[in-house]
Amino acid sequence: MSDSDLHQRVLAAFQTEFKEQMQVIRAMLAAWPAVSAALLDDAFRMAHSMKGSARVCDLQEVETIAHHLESLLSDLTQEEATFSAELKREIEAQANAAEDTMAAAMERELAPTSASDQASPKPTASQSTLHLETSLLDDLVQSSGLVLSEASRQESLSEDLDGLSTELERLRKLLHLDRHEPGDLRYHIREAGKHLQQIRDRQRRGSRTLRVLSSQLQEHVNRICLVPISSVFEGFPKMMRDLTNEAGKPIRFTMTGTELQADRMVLQALKDPVMHALRNAVSHGIESPQRRRQAGKAEEGDVRLDLQIENSLLCLTLTDDGQGVDVDRVKQKALQAGLITHAELPELSSEAITDLIFSSGLTTTHEVTRVSGRGMGLSIVRERVAQFQGDVTMTSEPGLGSRLEIRIPVSISARRLLLFKACGHLFALPLSALKVLLRVNDIHLVDGRSVVFWEGTSIQVTTASEAAGKPPSILRDGEGQILLAVLEGQRPIALHVESFLGEIRALIRPLPFPASLSPHFSGGIVTDEGSIILVLNPQTLVDRCRAVPLPEETPATTAPVALRQATVLVVDDSFTARTLQKSILETAGYHVRTAEDGRAALNILHSGGISLVVSDVQMPHLDGFQLLSTMKAQPALTQIPVILVTSLSKNEDQERGLALGADAYIVKERFDHQELLRVVRQLV
Repeated sequence: MSDSDLHQRVLAAFQTEFKEQMQVIRAMLAAWPAVSAALLDDAFRMAHSMKGSARVCDLQEVETIAHHLESLLSDLTQEEATFSAELKREIEAQANAAEDTMAAAMERELAPTSASDQASPKPTASQSTLHLETSLLDDLVQSSGLVLSEASRQESLSEDLDGLSTELERLRKLLHLDRHEPGDLRYHIREAGKHLQQIRDRQRRGSRTLRVLSSQLQEHVNRICLVPISSVFEGFPKMMRDLTNEAGKPIRFTMTGTELQADRMVLQALKDPVMHALRNAVSHGIESPQRRRQAGKAEEGDVRLDLQIENSLLCLTLTDDGQGVDVDRVKQKALQAGLITHAELPELSSEAITDLIFSSGLTTTHEVTRVSGRGMGLSIVRERVAQFQGDVTMTSEPGLGSRLEIRIPVSISARRLLLFKACGHLFALPLSALKVLLRVNDIHLVDGRSVVFWEGTSIQVTTASEAAGKPPSILRDGEGQILLAVLEGQRPIALHVESFLGEIRALIRPLPFPASLSPHFSGGIVTDEGSIILVLNPQTLVDRCRAVPLPEETPATTAPVALRQATVLVVDDSFTARTLQKSILETAGYHVRTAEDGRAALNILHSGGISLVVSDVQMPHLDGFQLLSTMKAQPALTQIPVILVTSLSKNEDQERGLALGADAYIVKERFDHQELLRVVRQLV
């Protein structure tokens, strides 16, 4: 190894070490003046180590600053100085200088210095190395080996199927012979039936095993992609210092939760949106020192970025104690930009008006500066977050500040999606974006808008017509009802669909160019058959929902379809789950009745006419296990097949259900509408 290569390695090692050292020093400053003795000692040791490492790397400027930091912290540890505001400012200034000097030194020292260096560039941020724990790598290797083993066993099934095909061919020939013994024919048929049942059992066991192993493998891969948030957001403190200096506004910036881990791709995608949001807080949120004094505030503004993980969602909350959103100016700018009309203005709440600041091209700044003024900041935030099936909201109090909240999946993995048909096309929506599924008899026209009333509020109805490239219209289902999917959000809307097709768990893949330019779609999924289903962008549906009446389309007259005679009873305390399963079964041609719990189900069962029961387990009054036990104890109901569809995935729960007499057990986490229909067809 040459001296140059060795120097580069040492510099790269110090770069990583320097970040850790600065994190401790920043943590001490954040706790000021209530700094614990242990934290102060850690900060002093970090400054001392920084000085030594800088000397080894021959970075004299960094060494000098680290020495000054060490001296200041030494005075504190020896109680020769107090935790005064003046001393804090001096330490902050030295810490800022250390980071700036280190950044310049790394850019200078690690830059290519020869033609050979330029021909072999160092890894960039997008090509950065990933550090893995040995135990995690072992888990991944083991899981992949198990998947391969099970795949080999599945391949052996094809050989057995070939053998079964040979047996059936022999039977066919035997049937064409005039001279055969009836006993021989019965024997061969019986053996072929046994062989088929064995293959069927093996295939079912193998399918379940592959599903479990695939889930484990996916989990291990997801864990590999997790990195500390600090590794991607580490540049924000320096950026905020530069912005505050340029804007002439003293601002205290704090980040919490950066030790948490999230998917590297998610963090990289969030980096630019968060940067724009921070710039927005500096330019639009925090007032000048003079205006803050007039408002009775401290001259130094406060901006916080808090990060948390809740239910597999990364939650970023950006708050400032600035002037808040100027609602009147947003109205004025939105009218000028044609985002709203004077007729719509009286109907908009303050929250809806605040939401308009996410529109592209809208800015309330009077002049264009390097920091702001072109109206692209918050629109970029919403667009990028929506691409990853996240959502963003803004709340504000005049004179007190603003609060921007971003919620986005913590990792890029398989998502639960609702499949449906709308405007003649198949689409999907993340289940996390849905509030409830509705079946209504009528849509009402209020002030020129098509709305539906639900839980005492009116919700505007929209369609997927713009995404499908068709004129908007409303189409009733076979029972004369209108199907709607109400989306989550501060401004909920009801998306009209023609039919609900079921639920699927799939990985949302990015669309290729130029489809990726469309704001209507956040990606696509590939079905088992190899076809592609587009995933609608919920935020675009909300943003492009217009206050217009939707005409009702008269369905074309078709010959009546002979429906299956079987009547299925769906039992679930969740209205959404009942509606989804009802739609799946009715689309397949079954007649469906519903009940909200086991007690109501028994009343329907005693009235007769039920061919099959599909029941949840966890329900009030009478749960699924109790309903099943009661049915098996009554001679009139004991022969009715029962499918349990539940979130209880433990083996003992499944064994309990099957022991009580359930004919099938489907776990909601792995729920697939095709699997439900397949089981129903087998039982009725």
